[in-house]
Amino acid sequence: METAIRKATRLDYNPPKQKHLSTLVSLTYENPGNAVYIVDLLERRLRENSWIIIFKVLIILHTLMRNGDGDKTIAYIETKPSALDTTKLREKSSGVVHIQNIYLYTAYLQQKVIAYRQSKVDYIKDTMGKKEGRLRHLSISDGLLKETVSIQKLIGTLLKCNFLLDDVDNNISLYAFRLLVEDLLVLFQVLNEAIVNILEHYFAMKKSDARTSLEIYKRFARQTEETISFLDRARRLQHELSISIPSVKHAPLSLAAALQEYLDDQNHVPVAPQPQAIQSMVLPQSTGHNPFRQSTLPASSATNYANPFRTSTMPLIHNSSVPLQQPNATANQLIIPQATSTHNPFAANSSMIPVASPTNLGNNPFGNNNQQQWGQQSNTLF
Repeated sequence: METAIRKATRLDYNPPKQKHLSTLVSLTYENPGNAVYIVDLLERRLRENSWIIIFKVLIILHTLMRNGDGDKTIAYIETKPSALDTTKLREKSSGVVHIQNIYLYTAYLQQKVIAYRQSKVDYIKDTMGKKEGRLRHLSISDGLLKETVSIQKLIGTLLKCNFLLDDVDNNISLYAFRLLVEDLLVLFQVLNEAIVNILEHYFAMKKSDARTSLEIYKRFARQTEETISFLDRARRLQHELSISIPSVKHAPLSLAAALQEYLDDQNHVPVAPQPQAIQSMVLPQSTGHNPFRQSTLPASSATNYANPFRTSTMPLIHNSSVPLQQPNATANQLIIPQATSTHNPFAANSSMIPVASPTNLGNNPFGNNNQQQWGQQSNTLF
């Protein structure tokens, strides 16, 4: 264990070797206490005043969170903030660019731990390899809105990791950036499923929840555009990252005004959803203006407004013909719900986007087989 950590964090310009990462990941499965011991050893290496060593420590911790046994690594780091403390790092001018990347990376890993503290769920580990995540069917009463906000904060911190990659010795930063891209694809899946779930129940919510849901949707629209921009940059680095980034289509981003109009309806009374013989969502009727009512309502009840959520007007996320590939691994697929009937515009169907699998420990995307805190940040992102 000590040897693997020492070699994985050696002072060179290459990421930790995959064989050392594989050894450390395997150790977390052999003994429940190994994750604690590994984190303690890595924390000692974090005290070194070298951006190279510190960056590699963060990569190892990130890898253990993704690929290690269960939630042992992230759960222990949650009780030991010093394991992600990079605030004491000082470097000469030659390392300024890398230190900036380190601080951004640290902030993301810290927010990842904060999200775990709030829900006791690592959304990335919990979702990888599954067609559907837990937020797809989580109820409002069980914390759907709260957890969706937590996911959005995590995505917001990740999207700030706009690493500077122009330095000639950037293999370490590229490896960390690849891990971030893989995380973003999974988190975006989780967020989309949460948004579909929220929209399914929007018309049955009490107004306070509907108000929160509207803010979540507005944030989702902004983050979708930022995610596309982030992935566009990653796509330009596909060769260096040794992954293929999918072109992403997304749910409509212009429903906020319609949702607001429904929320502002003074006659709005939440209607509990009724059991249906088939999977569907019956939109509640209101004595006031309802822009989303069913097309089968009597003509006398109100003007026949178009439903912006029907299948023909609501394309949902799916991938282009470009698959996301990992060396020696098959890409996991994200099922994004689509309409199956006029009444349920969000019922699950088969549109999908490939999602990055955990970094393959058997292959190093950087040619020479070498790769690898808890800094200051604001918990308020919006």
